Amino acid sequence: MSQYLIEFCCPECERALGGFSNPLVGEIHDPDPSWSTIATGDLRTQETRWRELLSARTTPWRDSSASDTDPVHASLQVRTDSRGTWLVIDANGSEIFRELAAEDDIEPAPRLLAYLHARYGDRLRSFDPWRAFDFLAGDSLSATARIMALLQTLPERDGAAADRRSLGDPPPPNASPMTRLEWRAKHGDSDAMYWLGTELQERDPDTARRWLEEAADLGNPNAMFALGSFYRFSDLDASRDWLEKAAAHGDPGAMSNLGLLLQDSDPQAADDWAEAAAVKGDTDAAFNRGAMLTRLNQPHAARAWFERAAAGGDGRAAYNLGLMVVESDPSSARTWFERGARLGCVEAMAHLGYLLMEESPAKAMKWLERAADAGDRDAMVNCGVLSQRLAESWFKKAAAAGDTGALANLAYLLRGLRPDDSRQWAQRAVDSTDPELDDTLDILFPDAEPKMS
Repeated sequence: MSQYLIEFCCPECERALGGFSNPLVGEIHDPDPSWSTIATGDLRTQETRWRELLSARTTPWRDSSASDTDPVHASLQVRTDSRGTWLVIDANGSEIFRELAAEDDIEPAPRLLAYLHARYGDRLRSFDPWRAFDFLAGDSLSATARIMALLQTLPERDGAAADRRSLGDPPPPNASPMTRLEWRAKHGDSDAMYWLGTELQERDPDTARRWLEEAADLGNPNAMFALGSFYRFSDLDASRDWLEKAAAHGDPGAMSNLGLLLQDSDPQAADDWAEAAAVKGDTDAAFNRGAMLTRLNQPHAARAWFERAAAGGDGRAAYNLGLMVVESDPSSARTWFERGARLGCVEAMAHLGYLLMEESPAKAMKWLERAADAGDRDAMVNCGVLSQRLAESWFKKAAAAGDTGALANLAYLLRGLRPDDSRQWAQRAVDSTDPELDDTLDILFPDAEPKMS
């Protein structure tokens, strides 16, 4: 049986793989001098070492823990040319896998796993190499090599060669992103499956679900989380099951959603999940836990969680902290409202603007306008009220400076709100030396009895 060595060398793998490398045992005969080969095993780190190797064109650094007799140090080679085409060659120099990499594709490892899956089929699931590769991402080649060596003990499943041929040629470079994504998904890239499922959820939910489930079966926690959301309104048991699987992978968002999902049916479990997510730094979970404790009339405990969420940048939590002390400590409330407003909380903007209307109308208007633009109706009303106040203030200053037109403007401005004040300003306009204002009273108050001389 043939043994295999995984090798990479190109700009894509330089960014995606890097790090520990291992030389081949024996001489390498390249079938085409335009192809290059450099071996590596670490799938994530040591980008600097890769750059040094590529620039110096020296013999790759050797992992001292690897043995010359390691069976993985043999013949399968993965190469690339200057056009970004990936090629897998066996010991006899026969081409067994070819792909033109997408311009934005820097993750060759999933495609190699796809090849191995096509070759060995479901037998790979017995020790889950998909997850093993992720687990060993920061390890040396010797650990990865042991996995690859183990793969060689598995017989090729029936029909594997036909399945590899059925994958077809890669899409052309000018293919649409969705076409390239689908091709990568069909080649076993779980991230591509996840993104494809996400993109298709609205227009083809059944196909989306199938892609997400396939990605989740390959251990993709993002797909598990997406499936939890997918089933949220149709199958609560399935939703909980997928969210728990994502949470088991350490996803704080899944933990947070479990807290929300279970808050009515299993309050204690909901509380535990919300706390677990908040402890992992999920600000939504911290906020939700604070809100839950508020509903349970536990303000002191709620405040601690709101403070944690606010420290993580949650404007809603800052706003709630302001509401908690708005009567007992207005100064602190204002500080919290301002913090919430700067973090983008619309309610905090509206409340801060309201508090500043008397003290600083200009600052108040700034926050009220932002809240009004975001759709806050109270802020819209207060913008109108404050605009009128500001207009009245400026018209009065202009009138005091001798502008007779400001007298009429004040009369018009106050007519609907304070008619008595409006009439007084209209009379002053008529009594002014400006003949154009003589009919101000008649225009504003046409039904009024004429003034007795």
